Amino acid sequence: MLDALPAVGTAGAPARCVPDPLRRLTERAARPAHPDKLPAVRIALCLLALVLLACSGLGLGAEGDESDECRDGADNDQNGDFDCDDEGCRGSPDCPRGGQETDTDTDTDADSDTDADVDDCGEGTPTGTLETAWEPSAFQDGEAIDGSDGWASGYADDPWGAYKFEGVAWAYSASDDGGGEWGDSGPNENWLVNPGVEMRHGGIAATTYMTDDDTLGLALGDGSGTMWLFLLCGAEDAEAPNCPVTLRGETGSVIVEVNGGEATVLAESGSSYGREEIGELYFMAYDGRLIASWPDGDVELEAELGSRPTIRAAGFYAYEAGLAGQDQTTAWFSEPLWLLFDNDDDGVPDDNDACPLDATRQ
Repeated sequence: MLDALPAVGTAGAPARCVPDPLRRLTERAARPAHPDKLPAVRIALCLLALVLLACSGLGLGAEGDESDECRDGADNDQNGDFDCDDEGCRGSPDCPRGGQETDTDTDTDADSDTDADVDDCGEGTPTGTLETAWEPSAFQDGEAIDGSDGWASGYADDPWGAYKFEGVAWAYSASDDGGGEWGDSGPNENWLVNPGVEMRHGGIAATTYMTDDDTLGLALGDGSGTMWLFLLCGAEDAEAPNCPVTLRGETGSVIVEVNGGEATVLAESGSSYGREEIGELYFMAYDGRLIASWPDGDVELEAELGSRPTIRAAGFYAYEAGLAGQDQTTAWFSEPLWLLFDNDDDGVPDDNDACPLDATRQ
């Protein structure tokens, strides 16, 4: 374990800023601190400060101006109303019922909405909405995250740190180590996960910001020794990025299953991430499949599992992308949410709905 979290150095200013994610980043209030702390370290995150300040003064516009604003869980126009509660979202396809049912109740399923159209839960295809199942407490500025509020690092030499800027709490990898073997709790297994809530049709979403050029991603686990990793290996402009698995090309994205000291690539694409860009990553389990999307849902990767496991842990991943050495670059994560699919849009997540998936895919 590190004696103290490393200080964050400076780097070049980002070429551009992305206003929509930044609006969401600055809305949430700070939450109470957890008791377990490393020695406090005041961190100066110049690069992140530059990208946030560069975006200050942008017009907010009305809720619903952008395609995802009526379902992103944010108060985008900062008028106190969120998503479908905002008048700007009236008539949006994400708010078809306006909070009221409009069809005829004819079935006898166990959920709170007894419509004839609920029981199929999308027939195995995730086409509905995502409901927030759990949101962790905000990371506390200058503290280690490993060991607090249920968070656990897979690599003992990386406690993962936290930095807060204008009310937004960011987690970052504090180790730039690489190598090791799967199963030895080494740098390959540098995930930071939290039990959160159990899920069968759901997963995690998080906002990311990468200043390194190696590997970042999201992690899911079954609590019994199997981990699934969604990895973005190498920035699009990287010359020799480091990835814990072998890729077909120089850079790319993969879904990996880690079990019994072995890592198996389940799916791969040539798409990766843009360095010094803010984006949102999703990693979900649904009906025996793993679905990863980035940034902001524009690219998708899918892998078949053959069975439908229960997800009992979710979180972040970084490899050779921590605050160490001369470059002082790292992988940043904020606003993690544990999400559940609600495929029939009845307000009852599929995990709690009367879905035939429960009988056909265990």
